[in-house]
Amino acid sequence: MLVHFDVPLGFSSMPMGMSMEQSQLYLRERLRDAGEMAAEIEPQAARRIHDISHLLNQAGVIYAGGSLGRVGDQPSVATLLITAQNFSYGSDTRIAAEGAMLAFTAARGKDWTGQVYDLPCGPAALAMGIRAQPLPPPEESADPAYAPVAELHAFVPVPDHATAADQYMLTATFTTPSVQHWEVYMPPMVELLRSITFEEQAKATCPSTSS
Repeated sequence: MLVHFDVPLGFSSMPMGMSMEQSQLYLRERLRDAGEMAAEIEPQAARRIHDISHLLNQAGVIYAGGSLGRVGDQPSVATLLITAQNFSYGSDTRIAAEGAMLAFTAARGKDWTGQVYDLPCGPAALAMGIRAQPLPPPEESADPAYAPVAELHAFVPVPDHATAADQYMLTATFTTPSVQHWEVYMPPMVELLRSITFEEQAKATCPSTSS
């Protein structure tokens, strides 16, 4: 399978399996010219990026990246993960997309919403909501701390013509702890989803990518 998509401006790819120290260095390198912004966002952003980088080793990762910058006068952080995994969905891609979305939103709770959309590459289901991300508690307190993280999950069944044998589900996951900037991030995410195309790759044994 060969998949093409347009990565939004401002996102850079993220290494897999980074240590906490490497995650902090990753941030510092990208915030080198930002001055005081590094001190504002680094602790929470480094923890989030560290967690994501380790999940990459456990999934069929096609692309993993992050965006570190400002929206207006506020610092803003976001991550983007695109994976493809074996998923035997039968003969109807729309039912497959809707089923994946319904199962996902049911597991997340009543505040999560979802809908199936028609993209140029075929039907896709989107699920959206806000999750409470655990944070390390302050040293003076043993009580757990949480931060809201807004998420968008897109489920795109890969058409049969794009695979040599097994069926796949492409999943795009966007997250941001900068919940107040959700509406700024959404147009580029929509453009990314609309840019997805699949091409047949003879004798393919695993997903590959071009972005």
